Amino acid sequence: MNVFSKINSKLKDKSIFEMTVDDYVAAGFQTL
Repeated sequence: MNVFSKINSKLKDKSIFEMTVDDYVAAGFQTL
Protein backbone atom coordinates (compact mmCIF):
# COMPACT_ATOMS: atom_id res chain seq x y z
CA MET A 1 0.00 0.00 0.00
CA ASN A 2 2.54 2.58 -1.12
CA VAL A 3 -0.14 5.13 -1.92
CA PHE A 4 -1.61 5.02 1.56
CA SER A 5 1.84 5.24 3.11
CA LYS A 6 2.61 8.36 1.11
CA ILE A 7 -0.71 9.95 1.99
CA ASN A 8 -0.34 9.11 5.66
CA SER A 9 3.15 10.60 5.72
CA LYS A 10 1.74 13.89 4.40
CA LEU A 11 -1.41 13.86 6.56
CA LYS A 12 -0.19 12.48 9.85
CA ASP A 13 -2.94 14.23 11.80
CA LYS A 14 -5.73 12.53 9.86
CA SER A 15 -6.89 8.96 9.58
CA ILE A 16 -7.51 7.30 6.22
CA PHE A 17 -11.25 7.68 6.83
CA GLU A 18 -11.09 11.41 7.54
CA MET A 19 -9.43 12.32 4.27
CA THR A 20 -11.32 14.17 1.58
CA VAL A 21 -10.77 14.39 -2.16
CA ASP A 22 -8.87 17.63 -1.60
CA ASP A 23 -6.52 15.80 0.73
CA TYR A 24 -5.83 13.20 -1.93
CA VAL A 25 -5.13 15.89 -4.53
CA ALA A 26 -2.87 17.72 -2.09
CA ALA A 27 -0.99 14.49 -1.56
CA GLY A 28 -0.46 14.22 -5.31
CA PHE A 29 -3.05 11.58 -6.20
CA GLN A 30 -5.46 13.38 -8.49
CA THR A 31 -6.53 10.33 -10.50
CA LEU A 32 -8.76 8.18 -8.33
